[in-house]
Amino acid sequence: MGQRSRQLRALAAGGAVLGIGATMTLAAWSDVEIFEGTFQAGTFDIQGSADGIAWASHADTPLRLSFTGSDNLVPGVAVYEEFHLRNIGTIPAPVTYSAVAQGDLGLEADLTYRLSAVDAGGCDAGTLAAGTAIAEGEEFILAVDATQPLCIEVQLADSYGATLAEQGRVVWTFDAVQQE
Repeated sequence: MGQRSRQLRALAAGGAVLGIGATMTLAAWSDVEIFEGTFQAGTFDIQGSADGIAWASHADTPLRLSFTGSDNLVPGVAVYEEFHLRNIGTIPAPVTYSAVAQGDLGLEADLTYRLSAVDAGGCDAGTLAAGTAIAEGEEFILAVDATQPLCIEVQLADSYGATLAEQGRVVWTFDAVQQE
């Protein structure tokens, strides 16, 4: 082996030592922290119940309420029914409702109604008046895991003078919609 070859080997070995030392020094002066988050949109899921015990979603078929005396209405005499809403979602549900009459009896001209959020335990003129009135289209908030009893009053208008034994029904639709 010649002098030149030994010098090249010595130079290469020195470079390797310096290269490893520089890399080790560089690594000793570096540090990294990495974070990540997982996200999911919240949900609300409102359900209805006539008795506050048996719950279901009624998005396609309305829950039939049983207004005592609704089959024999006379002008100015009200009938009442309590029903319940709950939110089993993960975020509060902003709820509004609408009412549509179907059949011979129309809303306002023939039938009038009032709806109030009430404490559980029945529905009559007193509980309706003591509750918080909710107008059609007015938003109310249904909290997560909350149950809200509602009381509704329906009566044949004092001015009703059409044919006896007319029939109709009112469908109340409660919508929970998150606004942007």
